[in-house]
Amino acid sequence: GKDYKGDNGSKLLKERRLKSLYMILLCMDILAKYICRVIRLDTLQVPINVNQFEK
Repeated sequence: GKDYKGDNGSKLLKERRLKSLYMILLCMDILAKYICRVIRLDTLQVPINVNQFEK
């Protein structure tokens, strides 16, 4: 919420955008010719350094 403070004194969403690249994946099920369920998956972080890809 608006009162949440992140590690550096700012909101978490603002910190994510400023510090690194990230992705949010959506999974959609189409069973009967229309989307009946949308599932939001965990936020993924894209490593900045090539050496971090192994982690």
